[in-house]
Amino acid sequence: MPTDKTPRIAVIGGANIDLIASPSGRYVPKDSNPGNVNMSFGGVGRNIAHNLKLLGCDVRFATVFGDDDFADGLRKNCDEIGLDTSLSERIRGALSSVYVCINDENGDLVSAVSQMELMDSLTPSFIEARMDAFNACDAVVVETNVPAESIAALLDGCKVPVFADTVSTAKAQRILAAFDGTRRLHTLKMNRLEAEELTGVDISGLADLKPATAALHDMGVDHIFITMGSMGVYYHDADSGIQWPTTPVKMVSSTGAGDAFLAGVVFAHCLGKGPQDAIRCALRASALTVQCEGAVNQSLTAEYVLSDE
Repeated sequence: MPTDKTPRIAVIGGANIDLIASPSGRYVPKDSNPGNVNMSFGGVGRNIAHNLKLLGCDVRFATVFGDDDFADGLRKNCDEIGLDTSLSERIRGALSSVYVCINDENGDLVSAVSQMELMDSLTPSFIEARMDAFNACDAVVVETNVPAESIAALLDGCKVPVFADTVSTAKAQRILAAFDGTRRLHTLKMNRLEAEELTGVDISGLADLKPATAALHDMGVDHIFITMGSMGVYYHDADSGIQWPTTPVKMVSSTGAGDAFLAGVVFAHCLGKGPQDAIRCALRASALTVQCEGAVNQSLTAEYVLSDE
């Protein structure tokens, strides 16, 4: 969908406080590890929205905020980075969402716990009340902190392309539950473990991707992006499949890498780019993200992800 105007994108999902702990030396399981703890504003939906804003998009962020000091900080942060939160709502008496993760000495995730009950307030009626606003955008992004029935309501009413992120193996099933045999999803982004959870296919090599993507297409997904670590990225649609290698970079933290990847995919789509260019944009965005401590790298720009260097 080529455009000479600023892409307008709606993002539906979570906004939370991120507490990211990293050891100063080798990570020792079941022990107290000296290191540092970084607190930042995050949430899969908020991170995707922030990345899209850095890429120059006009972003409308639909979320629910708690009723505490964390929520005040989150909302202020959204205002400061230029996110339009007029579609969002504050839930009286509710606690904000919080995500706590521990990284190893290489910056890779060891374990995480998320307190996301607030996201249950993103109900089908919340979605339906904002459908006109969603359909006024060029694309809509949803992530699976949103309940399955609300994702289904979005797919039923949305007339513009919907992009989805599976978030985790625990929440990937919400995508599956949203389909009824008639609903279609424009694009689904997931990692290898999430793809295995959705399809029941053990993806130990590239040969396993054919049955996995076939199952996803049968489910109702038109465009599929699977990130596979050292095996790169795999894209598949009704006509073809592409396997793309990753370029190694020095990792500080893997938090937010998948969010940046999907932002790159959506941005490329809104510029009318094909799948290869979308993968290139997405990988550049995610590679930049893992080189910083936070979940979003403030250095991200459209010029950077579109560069051939």
